[in-house]
Formats: sequence, C-alpha cells, structure tokens
Amino acid sequence: MRTARSFALLLLCGCVACAHEGSRSGPPLSSRSVLEEFASILNKNIPEFRKIADPRAFYVVNGRPVNFSVFNLADTTNAFPPRPLESSARADPDTNPFVLNQRGVYHFAPLDLNFSFSHIAILDNGRLKVFSFLNCEGRGETVRDVLQYLAQMGSYSDTVIARVQNYRSYGTYYQTDPQSHVTCQ
Repeated sequence: MRTARSFALLLLCGCVACAHEGSRSGPPLSSRSVLEEFASILNKNIPEFRKIADPRAFYVVNGRPVNFSVFNLADTTNAFPPRPLESSARADPDTNPFVLNQRGVYHFAPLDLNFSFSHIAILDNGRLKVFSFLNCEGRGETVRDVLQYLAQMGSYSDTVIARVQNYRSYGTYYQTDPQSHVTCQ
C-alpha cells in the first residue's frame, strides 16, 4: 500500500521525467510541487553546483526556493526572493511561502551568477512547459523558442512578451567574486 508521501514522490518523479521532455500536463499543480520540480530540473541540469557551491544544491524549504530564484514574468509582483524596494537597497523581508499562479511564465535560475543557467517555465491550467539553458549555445533552447510557443498559445500580452525578451532583467543573482559573470546570454 502506498502512502500519501510515496504517491507524491511518484508524481514528482513523473513530473521530472516529463520536464526532461519539456512539458507536463494534468490537473492544477500546487505551488510546492512546481517549486520542487523547478529545483529537480536545476539539480539534474546543473549537477556541478552540488560539488562546487552547496552539497544540498537546489531545494524548497517552507514553500520558498533555496539557492535559486523564481520570477513570474506575467505578474512582476510575484518573485522570490522578493525584489528590493525602490526606496531601499535591501529586499523586503518575507517569511511567507512563494505562491505560483496557475497561469504564469516563470524565469527560474540559480542565485549564484557563475551558475546562472536560466530556465523558463510556462504554467497554464495544469500544463507545464519548460525551456532549459536559455541562450546557452549548443546546450538548450533560445528565447525565440519561448516566444514562438507563447505566440502559439496566443493569450499573452505584449508586456509579458517584452519581459520574456528581457528575462535576465527579471532575476536575482549574486556574485561570489569580482570575476563572476552571466553564464549564458
């Protein structure tokens, strides 16, 4: 007999397998399961992070991503870690879990600038489509691929399209040393 936890892990593993193919469909997903899927994708795609930066790699604690940021390009108020306030250089402290919209375009990437491999996920009514290693020559998809997919869906505003084109502006990164740089354009 399967426990609820093993069933959830089975679902999560199934989602990760689908993410490898680039999409997942089904019933609406919880914020936690989507964040855990984002963490799993980053752990699978960037295994060197575990060896170099943090042995725990990417994970979720209390509904918040650890070692990676998530930014909803369809709703710029929905980001984690929270963006700095205009009047302050520091981010507004937030102890609440990150809440994903059931319809959103998410830029997620490691916080460490040296591992800043960007991914974009489109969550639309339970369907998750992931584009990995954005603009990493010979390694992943391009922003053009994301834009073509959004055009096929036909229901995203020009504002969202512009944010996707400038996805690097909608992310949080930190430098470990002065030589840190964006990994892929």
